[in-house]
Order: sequence, then structure tokens, then C-alpha cells
Amino acid sequence: MYDAFGLLFHAAGQAQSMDPQALAAALMETREYAGVAGLGRYDSGTPERDAQILEITHKGIRFAGTLRSGVPGRAPDVGPKLGEVLR
Repeated sequence: MYDAFGLLFHAAGQAQSMDPQALAAALMETREYAGVAGLGRYDSGTPERDAQILEITHKGIRFAGTLRSGVPGRAPDVGPKLGEVLR
């Protein structure tokens, strides 16, 4: 939700307006938005967002990798040891 409002405010700044048609046009021109939850891409007209994978054990929490958002016809890139985390 936080990133959704951030994206809306970003578009309003680009459009220099809160007019719904100007906002829609600015949103359609946005290709990437770096939000709190990571980088969002909008090239295809459909939002694509990477997922951060965390490993939670009795020892604590550690970053295990990043699952890249899908691109049609290509397998997602994964961070090191992601397969071990998902087993």
C-alpha cells in the first residue's frame, strides 16, 4: 500500500497535476519505480516486482536471494542458495 501511494505521488509530480487523465498518462509513462518493497517495473503495462527471499531459522533471519519478476519466455533469475531455502 505504501509503494502504491508513492507511485501515485511520483506520477502526480511528473504530471504536475492531480487531474485523473494527467495522472493516468504519467503512470503509463512510468517504467520503473524504486519503492520500499523494491524495484517495480511497468514496461509491459502489467506491474512486475521482484521478491526478496528470507530464510528464517532458530538462528535468525538471513537474506537468501531475490526472485526476479518474470519476463515472458524466460525463467526467473534467482539468488544463490534459493533452491536450498525452498526445499
